Amino acid sequence: MRRKQSPYELRMRADINQIYAGAYDDINTITTVPLETGVKVLTVLLESACHGQNIGPIVLARGLLKNISSEWLYQHLPVIVRECIDLDDEWEYRRLLEVVQEIVPLLLKEYVLLGLHSKNEEVREAAEDYGV
Repeated sequence: MRRKQSPYELRMRADINQIYAGAYDDINTITTVPLETGVKVLTVLLESACHGQNIGPIVLARGLLKNISSEWLYQHLPVIVRECIDLDDEWEYRRLLEVVQEIVPLLLKEYVLLGLHSKNEEVREAAEDYGV
């Protein structure tokens, strides 16, 4: 019996598969397609994991991110972060640190250091919580 998909999962599936057909069910294939395509999918996932206020899309996006090659993420995540994450927004910054710690921990120190130099006191506090 097939489990019922949440509206969040249906939406994310549609968004990702619109960029690259079948990518949702085999997410690591984004590492083998033209870089522009893979980056578009990564952007959808990172925005879902860091912008959202609802736990459903956040957890769903993180689960998909875990299935992507960490070497590929290490190489391409920083570019996407610069384009779609507001590092001076405490919510987005905290979600980013959670994602990075869980999925690409080699990048954690870099993002903590950026946060420690933020103009936003709450972002600095979030960075201090990670005490890298």
